[in-house]
Amino acid sequence: MVCCAEEGDAENVMVHPVRSTDSTSSQRMEEILSQLNALAARVEMLERRAEGEPVSMLGGMKEVETIKGMDLNIQPISSMAPMKTQGSTEFETDTSVASDITSQRSPQRRTLTQDLSRAGTSLSEVGRGRSSQLLYESFWDATVVLGMGDLGMATTFLVTIGIMVSVCAQSLFCWVVFAAFLSPDAKYDPAFLTDWRLLVGHGVKGYDANSGSSLISRACRGKPFDREWWADALLNEIDDYLTPLLSDMMTVGFVLSSMAVAIWLAYIAKELQRVGCLMANVARIPRGASFISNEASGGRNSSFHRSASASSLDTLSSGNTRLVRTFRTITLRRTSVLLFVFTIRATLAVLLGFCGALWLCRTRDIENIIQNGVSLVFVLEIDELFFELFAPRHASRFITSIARVETQARKPWVENAFSVLQFAAFFVVVALFVIEEVYENNLSAQRVRDTMCKGNQDFIIESHATVGPIFLTDTIPFVDGNLDNKMLPGMKPLLREVAENYNPAEAKDWMWRTTMEGRGEVAVKHTPTVNDFNAWLSMDQFQVADHSTYGFGNWFGNTCFDQGRDFWEGDWLWSTAMALTGATDCPSAEAFCGRKEFPLVRMLCPQTCRCTSADSGQFLSNGCRLGCRDEASFMNSSCHDIRVNEPERKEAWDYYWSLFYSNNKGHWQEDHELMVFAKNGSMGDCEIITREAWMINEFCFHFHNAWVARRPLTAFCPETCGCLQEERPVSPISTSLGPWCPSTC
Repeated sequence: MVCCAEEGDAENVMVHPVRSTDSTSSQRMEEILSQLNALAARVEMLERRAEGEPVSMLGGMKEVETIKGMDLNIQPISSMAPMKTQGSTEFETDTSVASDITSQRSPQRRTLTQDLSRAGTSLSEVGRGRSSQLLYESFWDATVVLGMGDLGMATTFLVTIGIMVSVCAQSLFCWVVFAAFLSPDAKYDPAFLTDWRLLVGHGVKGYDANSGSSLISRACRGKPFDREWWADALLNEIDDYLTPLLSDMMTVGFVLSSMAVAIWLAYIAKELQRVGCLMANVARIPRGASFISNEASGGRNSSFHRSASASSLDTLSSGNTRLVRTFRTITLRRTSVLLFVFTIRATLAVLLGFCGALWLCRTRDIENIIQNGVSLVFVLEIDELFFELFAPRHASRFITSIARVETQARKPWVENAFSVLQFAAFFVVVALFVIEEVYENNLSAQRVRDTMCKGNQDFIIESHATVGPIFLTDTIPFVDGNLDNKMLPGMKPLLREVAENYNPAEAKDWMWRTTMEGRGEVAVKHTPTVNDFNAWLSMDQFQVADHSTYGFGNWFGNTCFDQGRDFWEGDWLWSTAMALTGATDCPSAEAFCGRKEFPLVRMLCPQTCRCTSADSGQFLSNGCRLGCRDEASFMNSSCHDIRVNEPERKEAWDYYWSLFYSNNKGHWQEDHELMVFAKNGSMGDCEIITREAWMINEFCFHFHNAWVARRPLTAFCPETCGCLQEERPVSPISTSLGPWCPSTC
């Protein structure tokens, strides 16, 4: 038995063999020692088997046979009776091996045998006294033995520094988490997001001309390239978090956060359980001078040595022999200090568990949930990491050799009840975090998504900056990017084919021409500079039709006659018209003459589309060239209002009102008297535009702009519109181009 005081002034005393001057006695002593070592190995083997460790039976059986063949009164291994001691299975070795030696040998040999008997008894006690490990390789556990054994000043200083680093690192991490990670995230502020959606998301500056959509529609329905970077990051994070897993409430983020919190709190519970075990063991040690007993534990070929000093940490000579140390007594001062340190450790564990759990609960990025959980475990175990890296090896051996103080085993039902209470407490704590934090975090994410994207997204609204009145207009829903909204339907396939086949070497005379399968001859205008390119793009539909030349050559033709593919721009314009309508010539394009979105058809086929006469019945102004008014036949119509007995004028009158209805459907109310008049076959005359004063100003003057783009009824109603007055009326609306009074008036 080896004993050491706290300051190392007590001498370690260990059982050692007694030398014999008799050679026969020495030989006999060596044989007995060999058999005792074999006996000790067998004891250890059986103990391992009891603990569930794999053992080799071959070596054990050979040792048993050797023992049986000795000329000693030693009972076989099978005679060792297992006995229950303090809740663990131990093996009591029969030490009657010395009885026959005492009765049959000389006094000197009896003395030797008695010493060996005591050695065997001590070895048996060591086998019975193998206790579970109390301390582990960490700076926190090292405080228990700080300043004892072979832990000299240098080692004590290193361990103290390690403890301070661990305390500072864990405390600093708690502070950082509380200060930086638990404060409300500004990007989830509902008040800010509400104002942002109103003032920016639905603002005119966020309107996208390509897609015709509002900024908030692009943010909520678009893909990453369609969004602003922060809106993309925010909505992607929320969408991933709120992905339904088991239900709309049991989302991926909710389940993952709950699992991470439960696992993290399990680590904290394990740490607190460890602290509780240490405090209980320290409290159970009797009071007195701090005293550690050293016991030899080993297997085959163990030998016994006298320690050089009380603080020696050397193991016994065999590679399998080790020292097992147990606190026998401890001073009140050391107990108080240790309990204080354990309290600090437990407090830090609770703080770390609380702030870490809150951090995991409030994390909405599902990738960061896992990363944060791993980081927390790393911080919790930082003292073990630093101890493994920087602590001296002998200090590690000394600390891990300390055995816990065994107590009377509790009954199984007590153990079960204690485990149930532990689980219940753990479950309650986890449930509180999930209900109070994870659930609220899930609701907060839903509120943010609703604030950003719920309700009508497809409008823009602004207040006049200096006067104040509010303006509002509808926009197009942003679906699949809406990138082709920047062009007319049907143009994107042609655009793609041209881009794939374009060869700069084939372009000449401001035109690139090719033949495409299914399209025939295709031509594309090739501008020499980017400035020319932008000049073309900046022209609106009215400028394109009325300014037919630009620099070199005609752009879109400049005649008031139907045009086929036989003019210079024919292949260019008709390949486009074909992509838009499928028509290949003017007769097949006639069905599209009355549609406002196809001014190109009226440019190519002014005669077919009734653009060459004021009373032809064409309602639309865009696409019909203003230059055609200079033709002599354009204003050659009767100078009186339409009459029932004029079938040609009546057919043109009906055509005009049919186009009025088709092009204003959805913009004018269906129950408006003009819409009702047009829908019911325009059964009437010019009296319809006299029912209200504004109607004459609207229908007796030519509007040639994107807002109206309507030709007047002056050629049908010259009398009503004032063409017979000496001083003809002037339009009160500045955007009108004046009356179209017949030349006969």
